[in-house]
Amino acid sequence: METETNLWGQKDNRYKPDEPAAEPEPSLDAPDIAEAVVDEDQIIAELALTDDLTVTELKAIRRAFARKNHPDTSQGDPALCESRMKIANMIIDEQIRLRSQT
Repeated sequence: METETNLWGQKDNRYKPDEPAAEPEPSLDAPDIAEAVVDEDQIIAELALTDDLTVTELKAIRRAFARKNHPDTSQGDPALCESRMKIANMIIDEQIRLRSQT
């Protein structure tokens, strides 16, 4: 075991494994943001919107898309992420507007 000094000058004993921790495997349904493109048709396909979705379900889809693509949390190019978010929000806002008219 190695001993390290923490921020307050106290010594911490920490186990240091010989091998680095394995990186988590990417989720199969999450797009690789590095390979993502700003294409409205592709974003529509990723959102998987159907005519029978309620406004509540549309808002949940928006939040799920934002968790994967938001420029502040994504590993990809912030400008690309921002463009994808704007397009997705525009599409979902239009769907919410259409459902609110009925």
